Order: sequence, then C-alpha cells, then structure tokens
Amino acid sequence: MIEKESAEIVKVSKVGVIGDGRFAEAIAYLVAKVNKDVEVVLWTYKEEYVRMVHETGNFRHAEDKKLPSNLKITHSPKEVVEGSEAIFSILSAQKTRAVVEDYFQQLIKENWDKIEVIISGTKGMEEETDMLMSEVWEDIFADENLDVLEKYGVITGLNFASEVIHDSPMVTSFAAKRKEEQKLGRELLNDEGSFYVIPSSDIRGLEIVGAAKNVISIASGAASTLYGDSAAQAIISAGTVEVYNLAMALGAQKSTFDSWGPPIGDLQGSAKSNESRNFQEGVARAKGQKRADTGIAEGVSTVKAIMQMAEQKRIKMPVCNAVLEITKGEEPIEKIVQNLLEEIGRYTGRVARASWMNNKNGNPDNTSFLLK
Repeated sequence: MIEKESAEIVKVSKVGVIGDGRFAEAIAYLVAKVNKDVEVVLWTYKEEYVRMVHETGNFRHAEDKKLPSNLKITHSPKEVVEGSEAIFSILSAQKTRAVVEDYFQQLIKENWDKIEVIISGTKGMEEETDMLMSEVWEDIFADENLDVLEKYGVITGLNFASEVIHDSPMVTSFAAKRKEEQKLGRELLNDEGSFYVIPSSDIRGLEIVGAAKNVISIASGAASTLYGDSAAQAIISAGTVEVYNLAMALGAQKSTFDSWGPPIGDLQGSAKSNESRNFQEGVARAKGQKRADTGIAEGVSTVKAIMQMAEQKRIKMPVCNAVLEITKGEEPIEKIVQNLLEEIGRYTGRVARASWMNNKNGNPDNTSFLLK
C-alpha cells in the first residue's frame, strides 16, 4: 500500500507498462520486484510475443530471467490500463504518439480518475514536431480536457536495461510537478540496495538531458573510434556544457546539473559506454558500417529537434551540430569529427585565458559557460 502525503490513502493494486523493448521489460521487472503485492501488466505489440513468454516463463529480451509471479505479459491495451493506478510509458520517441493514440488514448481517458501517475521513460524528442515527451503527451490529450502534466512524471539516469533487470546497483531521478506524484513514483521504483530514486520537480530539465545525451553519445562513439578516448572525453565535456546552456535557456533547474546527479551521470556515462545504442551508432558510422540491430538509436532522430531549439534560443551547440552533419552523410565523418575537435580546442583555449585573467586580477573564476 502506498500513501499520499494527505488524508487520502492511495492503494496501488495494479501498474501498467506500455512498451515492447528491453527497457520496458526492465522497468516492469523492477516494479514487480519492489511491489510484490501489486499486479504489474506489461503490454507487447505482437500476440506471438505473449505466447513465446508463456512457453518459456522468461522475459523475451532477458532470456535468462524468470518473470516474477505478479508480472503478466499481454497484447491487450485494456488489460494494461483498466484498474491501473500507475501507467509507465517506455516507448521510443518516434512511436510514442502513434502507439498512445492508436491503442491507449481512449482507455486512459475512460480510466482517468483511477490513474494517479503517468511515468515516461522515453529519452528523445518527436522529430516531426520538435516536442519533448511531456509536450507530446499534453498534445495528445489537448482536446480531452485532461491536465496530463498534473499526473506526469519522467525518469532519467544511467539505467541500462540489462543492468536493471539483473539487479545492478544504480541511481535515477524521478521528476513530477507535485510532491504527491514524486512520492508515488519513488515508492514504485525505489529498491534499497539496488535502485535508488532521487525526487525532482524539473520535468523539462530531465527530458532535455535525456534527449540530448543520445546525441552527444553518437559524437563520442565516433570520436573514440577515430581518435581515441581523450578525444571522446573532450567531446563529452563540451557536450555537457552545450546541454547545460540549452536547458537553462529553456527553463530547467540548475540543480539538475549537479555533477553527482543522475541526469549528468546518464549523459556522461552513456557517452562512453558500449551498452549505449547511441554510442554504438557513432562507432559503427565511424567504421563505415551498419550498426547491429540492437534497438533504436534515438539520437539520430532527435538531433534535428535539438538543433531547432538551439537556433531558437541562439545557443551554440557544435557537438550536436556535428552529429546533425554526420546523419546527413554529405561529408566524410573523419572531417566532421576533426573540425569539431578543433573548434573545441579553440574554445578551451579561450576559457583557459579568461580563467587566467580572472585569477590574475584577484577575481573569482566566473568564466561563462556560454560557447562564444
């Protein structure tokens, strides 16, 4: 039983998970493990996947992992939504709108009073509209007179699916507008000793970091392959500054960018990990290869939207711009990455000179983060 910080007591008896990939499985597993007295229902796109799981008793993607007794796999959207107090959306950014509109919109509307929180684990932006996922959800229900953002939350952290489902210790941030939803999300996910949840109210900040980190990871993967780890680290450092500048311009909270926090850990960790699909995308492109089919690299479809926002806010983002050029394929990737590293080198020199002058004049180092 999960209680709200009010006189009302919310008895969570059922949680629905919308998603058909590795991370959706991992989140469904985590929620079922943490809340053993709660029914967890995971939606899958194809009926044959349901039969496959029932035959083996194991997850489809994590074949060595048994399904918890309180976790059910279904092809029926109705079974996922009806009776659920919490809904997780773990879909790719480019499929979220279509899946929700085609399968879940009407059911969510009909069950709105029962639903306490909708939690997104999607890290990306919608390519056609340049919308963050919170904006996509808000847009889907714009004509339904439902205030989605009152119940909306987002998770962001260095949480690779294979590690979540095998109980590796990790930390994530969960952001929601109100403390009631923050508390509920934390209670659903927090697993002492394995999965720690830090509450936040910065939905926009977490979504921007979650989307942009995929773009930075592509550049890092390409640089590490072409020029080594030092070049990749330079790109990660510059990319972190870019994301900070953009997020601040869009109204994010500065605390989201604490160096120890899960969002920045997600950005910098993903940008150097072989577990990251986007890092592998950069590696493959640097080698002139087609990446193995291990899932969607969200950064490829998100980079255009990121750059659109940057141009609107007049924020210079050379790392993200380089990834945009890589996806266009009009110039050799070696030239694009080399030009990027040269630009980062010039910027680093300016920062060093400015810091030296500040110290020489007896002033604290207040060098601007802005790339000029």
